Amino acid sequence: MKSYKIVSTRQVYVEMNQNISWYNNQIALLGTYFLKQISQSIGLIIQFRHLTYVRYAPNIRCCIISQFPYMIHYQVDEDNQCIYIIAILHMRRRSKR
Repeated sequence: MKSYKIVSTRQVYVEMNQNISWYNNQIALLGTYFLKQISQSIGLIIQFRHLTYVRYAPNIRCCIISQFPYMIHYQVDEDNQCIYIIAILHMRRRSKR
C-alpha cells in the first residue's frame, strides 16, 4: 500500500501557527503539545484515510484532534494519492470564512 501525500494551503499553516502561538501564550509548551496532537491526527488520517465518514460535500471528512476542540477537515483523492487538508477548525467557534 502506497503512502498518500499530504497537501495543504499556506492559509492552513498560518492559522495553525496562530493557534499554536495562542496556546503557548496560555501555558508554556501547550502549543507544542497541540502541534504534536495535530501530527498524530494527520498520521491516523494517512494510515486510515476512510475511517471517518463524509461530513459534508464535496467528500469532506473530519478528524477530531485529541484533547483539543479542533477538527481537521480533509479530502481524499484516490486518483492522485493525495490527502488535501482543507482546514483545522475550532469546533465551538464560527469560521470567519
